[in-house]
Amino acid sequence: MFTHINAFTGFGIRLRAEHYCNFLETEVPVDLLEDISEYFMEEGAGLHQTLRQIRERHPVALRGVSMFIGSSSSLDDLTHRFWSMS
Repeated sequence: MFTHINAFTGFGIRLRAEHYCNFLETEVPVDLLEDISEYFMEEGAGLHQTLRQIRERHPVALRGVSMFIGSSSSLDDLTHRFWSMS
C-alpha cells in the first residue's frame, strides 16, 4: 500500500567549507544542508569531526557523485570510507 509522503517545503543550501564556522558558531536559519559525500572522505583534514559537529546542529544530506562506472578499481575502499563517516 502506498503511503503519502509530504513534500519537503523547507530551505536548504550547500554546505561549503568557507561557511563551516558559521554553522558551528552561530544560529543559521536553514532547514537542510547538502553537500557531496566525497568531499568528506579525505584523511587527516579533520573534516569528519567538522561534519559530525555540524550534524549535531543541522540536518545534512550527502550525495555521492563518484560511481567509478567503467573503472577497474574496487569500490571497497570508497564504500568503507563513506560508511565510516556515519
